[in-house]
Amino acid sequence: MKENTIAFALLSALLVTPAAAQTGDAKAELVRLKPNDFPTAPIEYTVVYPAGGGMDVTARLLAKYVEKWSDHRIIVNNRTGGAGMVGHAYLATQAKPDGYTVGIIANLMWGDAMLRAQGRWTYTDLEPIGYLNSDALTWVGPTEGPYKDMSVKQLVETAKDKPGTLRVATVPGSMWDYLIEQVEANTGAKVLRVPFQGGGAGINALAGETSTSPKDSTPSSAASPTPARCGQSAWRLRSA
Repeated sequence: MKENTIAFALLSALLVTPAAAQTGDAKAELVRLKPNDFPTAPIEYTVVYPAGGGMDVTARLLAKYVEKWSDHRIIVNNRTGGAGMVGHAYLATQAKPDGYTVGIIANLMWGDAMLRAQGRWTYTDLEPIGYLNSDALTWVGPTEGPYKDMSVKQLVETAKDKPGTLRVATVPGSMWDYLIEQVEANTGAKVLRVPFQGGGAGINALAGETSTSPKDSTPSSAASPTPARCGQSAWRLRSA
């Protein structure tokens, strides 16, 4: 499957080198690299978080340009659940190692998912194809309500003065959770975590003020979800 890895890496490179993508030479090179017997069916891009989040958007943008330059169909499939564990386990243990499944994953794969896998699979079950992008891990808050225009320092002080009343959207067992734990450990603040399967759902809840804690809680809106993805890359199941 070496030729496929080269082809997909070149396609990823085209996304960040517009000058190269504007020449006919790049597409001709892809045609040259493409094996005669592959692909003969659509290729699945597996995203382990729900539609609408950062990883989903990245996968769909990549699929758009891969289809454009390869003239081959790409299907984006969201295999969600367990804060990414369902999709990660599928990629590592269930998907066929035939080149037709490509995982679009974040660094949660290394910082969390392998630990929770408890030896059922490891990084050697996957083969790297290419690095796609990197985004900052960002805290954001509502533009209306009691937390409007508050700084991080002010939000932390609120969580210290009224423990368990400041709601924070998070993906359980993820780097977002770790960030919250670090803030709490270093400041003495205590927040109320509202779990979501991905950052997109947390942002939607924040914007719609539906990320709720128990109805008798003091605040009326969520605060500071951490939606950004970090270190996304494309991986394929390792050939047998």
